[in-house]
Amino acid sequence: MASSITYTFTYDVFLSFRGIDTRYTFIGYLHKALHDKGITTFIDDNHLQKGDQITPSLLKAIENSRIAIVVLSKNYASSSFCLQELCKILDCVTENGVLVWPVFYDVEPSNVRKLSGSFGEAMAVHEVRYNGEIDRLEKWKKALKQVANLAGFHYKKGDGYEHEFIGKIVEQVSREIKPVTLPVVEYRVGLEPQRQNVLSLLNVGCDDRVVMVGIHGIGGIGKTTLALEVYNLIVHQFEGSCFLENVRENSEKHGLIYLQKIILSEIVGEKDIELTSVKQGMSVIQQRLRQKKVLLLLDDVDEEKQLNAIAGRRDWFGLGSRVIITTRDKGLLTCHGVESTYEVHELSKKDAFELLTQKAFKTNKVCPNYADVLNRTLTYASGLPLALEVIGSHLFNKTIEQCKSTLDRYERIPDKKMQTILKVSFDVLEEEEKSVFLDIACCFKGNDLAVVNEMLHAHHGDNMEDHIRVLVEKSLIKITESRMVTLHDVIEDMGKEIVRQESPKEPGKRSRLWCPEDIVEVLEDNTGTSKIEIIYLDSSVEVKWDEEAFKKMKNLRTLIIRHGAFSESPKHLPNSLRVLEWWKYPSGGVPSDFYPKKLAICKFAFDFTSFVWGDFLKKKFQNMRVLNIDSCECLAQMPDISGLLNLEELSFQYCDNLITIDDSVGLLGKLKILRVGSCKKLKSFPPLKLISLEELDLSYCDSLESFPHMVDGLLNKLKIFNVKNCNAIRSIPPLKLASLEELNLLYCESLECFPPVVDGLLEKLKILRVISCSNMRSIPLLKLDSLEELNLSFCDSLESFPPIVNGLLGKLKFLTVTYCCKLNNIPPLKLDSLEQLDLSFCDRLHSFPPVVDGLLEKLQILKVICCNHIRSIPPLKLDSLKELRFSYCDCLENFPPVVDGLLDNLKFLSIESCNNVKRIPALRLASLEELELSNCWSLESFPPVVGLLEKLKILRLKCCNIRSIPPLKLDFLEELDMSYCDSLESLPPMMDGSLEKLKFLSIRYCRKLRSIPPLKLDSLELLNISYCESLDSFPPVVDGLLEKLKIMRVISCKNLKSIPPLKLTLLEELDLCYCDSLESFPTVVDDLLGKLKLLSIKGCNSLKSIPPLKLASLEKLDLSNCDNLESFSPVVDGFMDKLKFLSVMYCPKLRSIPPLKLAFLEKLDLSYCDSLENFPLVVDGLLEKLRILRLIGCICIQSIPPLKFASLEELNLSYCDNLESFPHLIDGLLGKLKFFSVRYCYKLKSIPHLKLDLLEQFVFSYCNSLESFPPIVDGQLRKLKILRVTNCSNIKSIPPLNLASLEELNLSYCDNLESFPDFVDGFPSNLKVLSVRYCRKLKSIPPLKFALLEVLDLSYCDSLESFPKILCKMENIRQVHWYTTPVKELPFCFHNLTQLRTLYLCNCGIVQLPTSIVMMQELAELIIEDGGWIFPKEDQGEEQVISMQSSQVEFLRLWNCNLSDESLAIGLKWFANVKELYLNGSNFTILPECIEKCHFLWKLVLDNCENLLEIKGIPPSLKTFSAMNCISLTTSCTSKFLNQELHESGNTSFVFPQEEIPKWIDQQCMEGLPISFWFRNKFPAIVLCVVSPLTRDKSHSDVKVIINGKTFFYRDGEDEYECPISFHLHLFHIQIEKFDDDVDEALLENEWNHVVVDFRFEFQNSGIHVLKEKSSMMDIRFTNPENDVNTGVTLYNRTESLLSSNDSDVDKREWDQINSTNSKTPPYSYSIPLNITHGHDVDCQRGRLRDRSFCRGCVAAAAVCILFCKLQILAIIFLFFLFFCFFSILSLQLPSTSQNCYVFMIHKYMIGLGYAFL
Repeated sequence: MASSITYTFTYDVFLSFRGIDTRYTFIGYLHKALHDKGITTFIDDNHLQKGDQITPSLLKAIENSRIAIVVLSKNYASSSFCLQELCKILDCVTENGVLVWPVFYDVEPSNVRKLSGSFGEAMAVHEVRYNGEIDRLEKWKKALKQVANLAGFHYKKGDGYEHEFIGKIVEQVSREIKPVTLPVVEYRVGLEPQRQNVLSLLNVGCDDRVVMVGIHGIGGIGKTTLALEVYNLIVHQFEGSCFLENVRENSEKHGLIYLQKIILSEIVGEKDIELTSVKQGMSVIQQRLRQKKVLLLLDDVDEEKQLNAIAGRRDWFGLGSRVIITTRDKGLLTCHGVESTYEVHELSKKDAFELLTQKAFKTNKVCPNYADVLNRTLTYASGLPLALEVIGSHLFNKTIEQCKSTLDRYERIPDKKMQTILKVSFDVLEEEEKSVFLDIACCFKGNDLAVVNEMLHAHHGDNMEDHIRVLVEKSLIKITESRMVTLHDVIEDMGKEIVRQESPKEPGKRSRLWCPEDIVEVLEDNTGTSKIEIIYLDSSVEVKWDEEAFKKMKNLRTLIIRHGAFSESPKHLPNSLRVLEWWKYPSGGVPSDFYPKKLAICKFAFDFTSFVWGDFLKKKFQNMRVLNIDSCECLAQMPDISGLLNLEELSFQYCDNLITIDDSVGLLGKLKILRVGSCKKLKSFPPLKLISLEELDLSYCDSLESFPHMVDGLLNKLKIFNVKNCNAIRSIPPLKLASLEELNLLYCESLECFPPVVDGLLEKLKILRVISCSNMRSIPLLKLDSLEELNLSFCDSLESFPPIVNGLLGKLKFLTVTYCCKLNNIPPLKLDSLEQLDLSFCDRLHSFPPVVDGLLEKLQILKVICCNHIRSIPPLKLDSLKELRFSYCDCLENFPPVVDGLLDNLKFLSIESCNNVKRIPALRLASLEELELSNCWSLESFPPVVGLLEKLKILRLKCCNIRSIPPLKLDFLEELDMSYCDSLESLPPMMDGSLEKLKFLSIRYCRKLRSIPPLKLDSLELLNISYCESLDSFPPVVDGLLEKLKIMRVISCKNLKSIPPLKLTLLEELDLCYCDSLESFPTVVDDLLGKLKLLSIKGCNSLKSIPPLKLASLEKLDLSNCDNLESFSPVVDGFMDKLKFLSVMYCPKLRSIPPLKLAFLEKLDLSYCDSLENFPLVVDGLLEKLRILRLIGCICIQSIPPLKFASLEELNLSYCDNLESFPHLIDGLLGKLKFFSVRYCYKLKSIPHLKLDLLEQFVFSYCNSLESFPPIVDGQLRKLKILRVTNCSNIKSIPPLNLASLEELNLSYCDNLESFPDFVDGFPSNLKVLSVRYCRKLKSIPPLKFALLEVLDLSYCDSLESFPKILCKMENIRQVHWYTTPVKELPFCFHNLTQLRTLYLCNCGIVQLPTSIVMMQELAELIIEDGGWIFPKEDQGEEQVISMQSSQVEFLRLWNCNLSDESLAIGLKWFANVKELYLNGSNFTILPECIEKCHFLWKLVLDNCENLLEIKGIPPSLKTFSAMNCISLTTSCTSKFLNQELHESGNTSFVFPQEEIPKWIDQQCMEGLPISFWFRNKFPAIVLCVVSPLTRDKSHSDVKVIINGKTFFYRDGEDEYECPISFHLHLFHIQIEKFDDDVDEALLENEWNHVVVDFRFEFQNSGIHVLKEKSSMMDIRFTNPENDVNTGVTLYNRTESLLSSNDSDVDKREWDQINSTNSKTPPYSYSIPLNITHGHDVDCQRGRLRDRSFCRGCVAAAAVCILFCKLQILAIIFLFFLFFCFFSILSLQLPSTSQNCYVFMIHKYMIGLGYAFL
């Protein structure tokens, strides 16, 4: 249909003839006559016919002709060319609507029809010539017969004059080709979508009826333009047509008969017809046109009588006729029975901008300076074409200032032309309607419809709803979907101008005041008059007024003041007021004489003063219907309002201090609306007897404890009931709610039950929302016959769906059940009217709600999201479904069965993350527009589709295992996304290969996709084929046309070798990154990429060159990482004027770049182009807009040509090994440079003078040839924040600089730097980092005064003799690192580093610490390694030291510091608050008794203190102690650390030299074997100990603990341990939190748990001890409590020690526990593992019987085995003794230091040998 509608013709007439018969006679005369009449005629006078085939140009001429005149002469049929031409003409009759008129020139039609005479002879000749080509001959014969049957013209010589015959033909042609298309406006912007909408309403292809379409809208909106556009498109399809212009105006001037005559003249051709009356005209029109298919366009109709006169009924016109009516009055169309109407909308911002620029500038290219002017114009015009055209024309050829002046005038006074056009609609209104319109235009635009009705009713004293309806029909105002009253800005201005014209210069004499300036003027100057009816102030203005200003306004009816600040309260208010709304009323109350008896609306909101409400409201206001005192903060008590007998609406919301409410509130018999919200202190409510109440809102009353008592429980008229966020209300009393329509119970967290409803009847309830009532568990039985919306969301405790009487919810349209976590099921329901169903995030919902009859015929939206337990959905009938969404339903296995498989109306289908859905049944999806199948990993095949997906616009198949897709016809597809389909091997073959409307195509991460079929992608705008690693070839594009493509991304297609030639006229982004195999750049038709903005071929390693291209619009070019790129793309004309970003990084083979013009370049990166020999030549040497220049690693570049860098912000010349000179700068200016880096430029010797006023970061590193710091003009680096001059070995000094903003100064590795730089104008106060590492010749640093310093590094400064003085407090420095700098002492002022937390001194020799160090309260960590420290001697500084407070250092590490006993004692007094103390490798011999005063010390490490003899005391909080390799420690010293009490307290971990297990350890284990025990209940509190010379190293630091077969790793203490040189005892507590995993998961409830401990290194002895105070011995066993014959180990128990002990601490209960534990294992006995199987008892084979006893066979076998094993053991013991003696003799020959270890190794191997024997 579209093609026939939009077809236009080039020629009026095409002449087909036999040249030898008529060319120079009849045809010549006919052609001239047609030409003289101005008829465009095609004649083959250039002899286009050559050969036997019709040329393409001739074919095109036939197709583009309106009429074909076929002149059939005697020899016509003898020409095969003429016959072919005739066939083509007849084909165009059906294809293009061409009219064919035969002219029988001196031949009989019967001869042509019967193929006799000359026509028969000619066909006989053709049969001989084309023997065998039967189809051709039959086609010619058929064409001759067909044309002979058409009505035409017959001429015989002698019948008359030939010129008269020709005249008749010309007259008929003229009549047929009259100019039916009409001129339309020049700029047809934004018409296309609206035109399509009107065409769809007209439905021109349907000829079985007459259609009338009304186009309505405000004046100037473009109704006529749209109608003419449609008219021109379809007019050729009608027998007659007529455009009646300006019906309103012409009917007023000339009458209706005049219009009737025009119709008859235009369509029928009767120009002189006489009509005596309108009724006669109506009759004639009906009579003459009822058999004709006509097109009428009636423009600007404003009265129904006009329509009745010229298009009274549809039966006046023939079938297929169309009538288009344009009007401003929609009501007129309704009255006339026009069912199809279309409202013309304002232009979009884009279209409005285009129209405006065409009118104002005659071009689409606009100077950016006009942006503000254009935005102001667009805002003012608001999309109205009339306004845009008028204003645009006025702005043409004006300067910016002139444009602004013009707009200012428009905003003050509208244009007269627009005013005249728009005022037409206003003039036809009745007086009251005009008044209502002006009220809305001036004061009430943007208000809710109900509020406007309320205001107008009060103001005029009558209901104005009818008047508002009329205004809507007249297109003067609009009612939005949200019921907001609005109107176009230009219409608004028209109304305001009408009021302004009442008194242009004196606002006080106008009827309405709305402009803040006018209102302030009237009030301050007291110029008001009785003409003022409305004052509407809605602006934050300050009014210093005359308090008597209202006195003259005797007719003021409406006073609305919002956001105005008044200096004083009024002394007078007019008693004529009917509407009084005053926000933030000034203090002082209303005047005493103010008594407006007709006051209907009173609103005093946002009152923050002590307004005396009681006095004002005591007066009886009989007419008051609305009282609003919202947000009155000072209102503590609601006053007596019993005098307001007719009050209908009462609102006192957001009154934060309201405590009580007067009883009169509950006795207002006519009250309809009561809103009490956000009164946070209100605790109670008076009894309510509100028999007329329709709306009750109790929201956000946090303190309201009980629902207000309803007298008699009657709320029979209540329609809306809201209870929101009343968290204290637990229940609502029984209510009778017979009329209730909407019930909202929202966020009432304490509400435990649904309000009881008398009789359970809620028959009129339409909306029920119960949201976030987290304690509500159930809802009682209800009858909800009228329910339309049910929302049960976020009800966490709701366990069951509310029971519905009879299960009937026949009118329910919206059902939402979301986030009801405990809801298990939904009962069967009858949901005949359901339109939307949302079951989301109901985790426990096991099944889809059963639907009675399975009918959901009206359901439009179905969402089932995150219902993880739903496995299936029953069969449903979903004929109306439009949106279907299944997401994250993990258990859903099948797509819901659809009755008949029909989803004809479905537009959106989404199945996302349903991992168990394997298939989708066959569906009919005729209307589907969007299909998404994402993250369905089990879905292996595309859903079978019955029929076609002709309307599908969006198809997304992401993250699916679909391997193939069946052939599809996707003519309307706009988006296709098939990303992350790893199994997809081929794309779906598109029927016809056509995707002509596709705009977005994304095929990413389809790793198995090898090819894409040929596609026709005429509309494609974005193409993304990325990360398709198997793709061998680019998709073939039909005709190679991608003319609309804007973005093309082909990223990381590693097998793609080439891209075919393409036409990419509109391409803006081309990204071919990381296509490793791409050997050639895609050939571009015409070499034209004129609109390309981004080109990236990054990482195309096989690409060697790029062809010449036209890149006039290119902004970003990235050629990085192209390893084989040898030459830069030659740019046509060398112009890249708009290029902003150019990157050629890592192109190692690129040798040169051609000259370029880079006027707009902002970033240039040529880094790591190893072969690039020269900097690219820049035309004119101008890079004035360049901001970033990076030449990193360009090792072949020796110099850079002179350049002008006026805008440069970053310059990086690092790793340019051969760069010998700094680039010469034109003007020497780098005034905007912020980042400057020159690193590893080994040959660079100097840098010229630079002016670097804005430099922020300056880096010079590894420039070994650089002899001096670069000269800075004036020495000014005021903005510099970072200065790094590192590894510049030849720089000896840095000149004085002004570094006021410096934050980091790094001079590291400058070996020859002899002096610290001087600072001009004093120290940089913002310095945070100071480093002079490896400045070996630097002897001193001046005193430091850097209050913000955070890092100070003075390491490896060999010549630095003293730490710099600190002149101020440095509160930000946290760390000082000091390596191998021979500073002898720290100055006393060191304490000025007040916030220092870490001090690290390494290899600094002997350092004397100042006493002030203890004054540094934040110092928490002090580390000194490989050096020493010196304290003041006791005789010199003892008193000072004693008097000082102890340091707050918590972590003190002194490694290898040669500490003497004396200095250690002093140090411990200084650092008495230490928590962790490391004294490794020191020479002291005694740890003094004062260590006990370190009350917080919990960790003490003394490893490798080989001279340590005694430890005089133990710190009271010690938990971790290590004395590895302290081989000189005495036995008496180590015994202190074996005290049982010390370890019974828990959580200790000790390591020190010791060869024996303490006697108090409960159980000892044989060497080399793991510890094994059983426990029940919770894990016991135990201590483990082990003796070994191989105490845990780094690789075996974790103890392996196996609990019930599951392995855990336990970490205790340090990650690394010193290598021991003797036996050490390691004793530690087991703490549950130190296991690597949750132990509880492995434990058995009410059973014994088996634990095996493996130390993972060799040891001599081990043991386990139970802490009796924390664990009961009844819950732990060291033998298997379930067996009499155990798998065990040799255990040394404590029986012997208990028998010989006389200690008072040995408890008899302990003995009983141990005795019972070991009753079946005698002391020093062996338990031997048995592996006996027999057939006596199955349970015995499994290890135990049910009663935990062994069968007799096992007992007998065990007895025999035990006897045999005992004999075996005696033999083995004897062998062990012999081995031991032998190896002991050998060990005597070894050095003493190795004997102990050697003996231990002997024992180890003997044990292993013994087990081999066993």
